[in-house]
Amino acid sequence: MSEGTPPADGGSGGEARGSVLGLLVPADDGRPLSLVVLRLRAVDLSMAIGGGLLEEALTSDGGEGGYTLYVDEHRVAKGLPSNERAAVLSARLGHLRRTWLADLCGDVLVLGCDRHLQDVSVPRLVVDAAVQSGLLVQTSGVDL
Repeated sequence: MSEGTPPADGGSGGEARGSVLGLLVPADDGRPLSLVVLRLRAVDLSMAIGGGLLEEALTSDGGEGGYTLYVDEHRVAKGLPSNERAAVLSARLGHLRRTWLADLCGDVLVLGCDRHLQDVSVPRLVVDAAVQSGLLVQTSGVDL
C-alpha cells in the first residue's frame, strides 16, 4: 500500500475501516520496538515510519500468519541507516537472503495481512519471533 493507494475501505482518503496493531521496528537502537495502534490509512502508516512513501518490502503468504514489512520507498536515496533489528526479526521469520536483509533501512513497520492480502493487525507469530530474538520484551495485557 503506497501513499497514493486508496484506503482499505475503498473511500477517497477519509476514514478507513478501522485500526490495526502494528509492530514498529526503529532503526535507531536507542528506541525500543513497540506495538502501536494505527488507523488503516496510508498517511498514518507512513507517519509511523517517519513520513516517507510506503513500500511493501516483503509480504508473506496471507492467512492466519501472513504479514507485510513496510519501509520508506526512498530509504536508499535518503541514506537511512540499516535496520539491524528488522534484519534479525526477518531472518528469524525465515528470510535469509543477504540482499534482502541489507535492504532493510530506516524504520520498519510490520502489519499482518489476511488471505486477500489486506492489512490487518500484526500476527502473533511475528510478535513471538521478536520476543524469541530478544528484540521485544513481552508485556502482559497485550492481547493479539
